[in-house]
This record gives sequence, C-alpha cells and structure tokens, in this order.
Amino acid sequence: MKLKPIFTIIVFCIASKSFAQSVGQKKNFEGIWYNKENKRELNIKFDKECDCFIINDKSKGYSEDAYYAYPKESKLIMPAQNEDHHSSYCEIIIEKKQLIYECNSGLNFTDNFLNRKDFSSKLVFVKRTK
Repeated sequence: MKLKPIFTIIVFCIASKSFAQSVGQKKNFEGIWYNKENKRELNIKFDKECDCFIINDKSKGYSEDAYYAYPKESKLIMPAQNEDHHSSYCEIIIEKKQLIYECNSGLNFTDNFLNRKDFSSKLVFVKRTK
C-alpha cells in the first residue's frame, strides 16, 4: 500500500489552504482601524517571524500598547495574559467591512475564551484610508 504520496498531497493541500487563509486574513486585517466614539486607533500588521499579527493600540490621552494576535479560522485571537502584562482574552473579526473587537472583562486575565456570562466589551472600528 502506497500511503506516502497520498499523505504528501494531503499535507500540501492543508498547508496551501492555511497559507491562502493567512494571506487573505493579512489583507483583511492589516491597516489602521479607528473607533470614533472612544477615539481609539488600532494599527495592525502581520509579522512573519512570529506568524502573528502585532496590534498597536492607541487611545487618546493614554500611552500606546502592543499586543500579539494569532490567526484562527476567520478571526484573530488575543490570549489572556496574567504575567508581566495584564490583558483579557479578545477575539477580532471582520464583518461588513468593520472590525469587531470583543474582549472579556478587564479583570478577567485567565479565561481563554469569550466568557459572555460575565461582562465583555465590544467595539466597532472602521478602516482608515489615507
């Protein structure tokens, strides 16, 4: 029985699909996003070294923070952090040309899923064009 060629084809197809998804995600997510209500700006860039997105989060009157977000299916995932830097678990999606940024409550640094039973925040951003 010759499984090696079939296995190689399956692995190649999975890798190609994953690469195509990440290229599409890169195009969709990268850029400068703005939330007018909170005067908040997200600058999202893909980083090849970590195979993740780096999000620079800037709010008027506050210092700029940087976060890592990892592609998973059609969304970006920001895992909860409870070490040097505290941040809640967040999910980011693109819907109808808007970026939807939803996070667990500001004091929930442990759940690595959207815990909608407790308070969660949801912000909508629009992409800035130069």
